[in-house]
Order: sequence, then structure tokens, then C-alpha cells
Amino acid sequence: AERHDAQRDVDRAMELRPRNLVEMFDLAVSLYGRNFLVLVGIVGVTAVPLALLQYPVTRMEQPQLDAAMRLLEHPETAARQIPPAFNSPDALALSIVLPLLGYLVWAFCLGAIAEGVARIYRASTIEFAACWQAVLRRWLSIVAVLSLAVLALVLCDATAVALVTIFVA
Repeated sequence: AERHDAQRDVDRAMELRPRNLVEMFDLAVSLYGRNFLVLVGIVGVTAVPLALLQYPVTRMEQPQLDAAMRLLEHPETAARQIPPAFNSPDALALSIVLPLLGYLVWAFCLGAIAEGVARIYRASTIEFAACWQAVLRRWLSIVAVLSLAVLALVLCDATAVALVTIFVA
């Protein structure tokens, strides 16, 4: 009986083999179609709070964005000055912290989606709680890798600024 159950699990598991583009697309559409609500829930639990947090910051930055668009669309008639986006230290802090928080939250979300797909390959079902539990157990690793990626970007940016300063001066 145990051998029969193991064989049934193997039969239910997704076959791992090379696929062409059409087969990959077809498999992805069927996978997401069968698990639509769970996957929307996994993404929604991250997207909705981020959107609610980002909305006030976007409203605060809107005058600068509008002025920049006017300048780009009509450089001959637009005012040459763009209003400052950061009229307070709090606005500057929010504009820095929210994108970093967004990167962090999306890393967790993508990890939960990947866990769900892995569960399909292991002949299991995608379950909201199981996907998030698997990701949250690895929170320190995710934060560490994302921190290294942000550090690398900052170092590359600082290097580029230094090189431009050296060669232009």
C-alpha cells in the first residue's frame, strides 16, 4: 500500500524535462489558472499594504513630477525650475525607506510564489499558509541577500559618481 501511494505521488508530480517555449507557456498558464486564488492571495498580501503606504508619498511628490513632465513636454515654455520633492526630512526618509521596504517585501512574495511552484513539483498543492511559513523560516537569509544586493548597488553608484568626478574635473 505504501509503495502504491508513493507511485501515485510520483504520477501526480510535475514531469521535469526540457520544454520548448510553447510548452513552458502552456504549463505556466495552466499552473496559474488552477491556482489563481491562492497565488492572488500570496501577491495581494504584499501588494495592497505597499500600495497603501506608497500612495501618500506619491501624492506628496506629484507636484514635482508634474513640473518635470511639463518641462520635458514643453522645454521652450515651461518654467526652468522644478519644485523640490523633499520639503521636509520626513518626506526624504519616506522616499528612501518605502522603496527599500518594497524590495524587501517583494523578495518575500517571490519566495512564497517559488515555494508554491516547488510544492507543485513535489506533487503537493499550493497552500497560502505553507508557502508563507516556508519563506518566513528563511527571513534572515532573504534579508541578508537583499542587503548585500543593495550594498552592491550603492557601491556601484558611488564608484560611478567618483569616476565621473575624476574624469570630468
